[in-house]
Amino acid sequence: MKKKMMTLAVAAALAVGAAPAHAQSSSSSLPQTAPSPVTAPDRDTSAVEAEIIRLTNEERATRGLDPLVQDSTLSENSRQWSGQMAGDGNFRHSTGWNVAENIAYTTAPDVDAATFVDMWMNSPGHRANILNPDHTRIGVGLAVSDDGATYATQQFSR
Repeated sequence: MKKKMMTLAVAAALAVGAAPAHAQSSSSSLPQTAPSPVTAPDRDTSAVEAEIIRLTNEERATRGLDPLVQDSTLSENSRQWSGQMAGDGNFRHSTGWNVAENIAYTTAPDVDAATFVDMWMNSPGHRANILNPDHTRIGVGLAVSDDGATYATQQFSR
């Protein structure tokens, strides 16, 4: 039952995407999870994170939407959440605050930003988060588990 590549995305609309995002981008409105990112030293996750933001804004631009501004608090929370999932192997949405969130993971060894953005754009709930005209800020975080799976989190706010 092993697959060379397994890709999974959970519909954000089920967790937080169906409700409008009302979170502020300040750290006081977002809970902090314990830092537990797991990253493989041979993968440059920061470059993939930046490319996810660029591709997300490209998707928005082709539809006449304003670009999202990278938010350091959302990015740090996204990295910590991806690290939490990579650390415990439990793929789930974060809870406790009101931001829109997309999550995904892949076991493919050569993961790139387009893999994640394509998954999200092909899922109605995730696509709605990316193309929501009310969103103005974005944070992206990746983490790699000990077994090589890459977890990605995208968070959006106003």
